[in-house]
Amino acid sequence: MARAMSSTPAKVEAKRTDIRHISELDGAGLYFLAKIEGPAQIDACRERMRREIMLVDSLDYEGATPILLDMNRVNSAGLWQKKLPYQMTFWTAQVSGWISLPLVFSLALARPFNAYGVTTDVPEPEDLQTMLEVGMWTWNWMEPPLGTVSFFLLCMQFAREASNNMGAKTPVMRHKEYLATQLQQAFPTYNKDIVRDYAMSTAFDDDEDDIKQDIQLHNESSAAIKH
Repeated sequence: MARAMSSTPAKVEAKRTDIRHISELDGAGLYFLAKIEGPAQIDACRERMRREIMLVDSLDYEGATPILLDMNRVNSAGLWQKKLPYQMTFWTAQVSGWISLPLVFSLALARPFNAYGVTTDVPEPEDLQTMLEVGMWTWNWMEPPLGTVSFFLLCMQFAREASNNMGAKTPVMRHKEYLATQLQQAFPTYNKDIVRDYAMSTAFDDDEDDIKQDIQLHNESSAAIKH
């Protein structure tokens, strides 16, 4: 005879196993996240730096915040100047890309551009009735710069790839390593590898808001664990 099964489900004790804040990770997990590029790298490097300050200076989690903020101020000094070359490159590429479309296909823009910058013969009106006909005309002067710039960028891309294969450092990496050296010299009492990782991960970021927010998130996480 089959054994009667209980209609009352077994009680399972609930236990929280998810990680709510990076401060709950152990040292091995933080080290792994700090060494690989990803969305958690900055958080991991900041947490490692905070724990190093706590260890060296015998401080609690919140007590390490002022020193961490000082390190951030040193590392982010002149941040707008550091970002300026990359922002200029970004906006130059954006503007150049978008403006090339009307320069090729817009008769309203092509006429004055030709009058002041090219001075080539203008086709008859019946040969400029469509965007493609306009493009056939403007391509006479747009092809040399667009083709040359495209070929130049392609060559530079191959050159950069060859340089990377030979182990050369990119300008961004050299900049990050310069910041790391400066921060290591400013705070020599802390582990150089941890300071280096923090400096390089926040090279283009002002970390102040995240440093302060970590206190609140850490306290909320600790309270949840206790309950």
